[in-house]
Amino acid sequence: MSETEERPQDGAAGRLCPRCSSDHVRRGGNRTWLIFIALIVLAVAAVVVVHLPAGLVAAALVVLIVVTHLVLGEWTCQDCGAQW
Repeated sequence: MSETEERPQDGAAGRLCPRCSSDHVRRGGNRTWLIFIALIVLAVAAVVVVHLPAGLVAAALVVLIVVTHLVLGEWTCQDCGAQW
């Protein structure tokens, strides 16, 4: 791709970075990753300590990750690192 060609949309629904106007953005941010780490720690504890079935815990983890993305709605620019 040459420098004169525009980059195609990458599926971010036309979102642009407020800092650098790049369209190279993705879902997530520091707060989202912090929640993911906390969920993983709780899931391991639920399986090892409380002896819940791992399949049930994994299914609940997937649902909570999807809900986290929908509720928080954070975006990160992959070019300049801005989060909003």
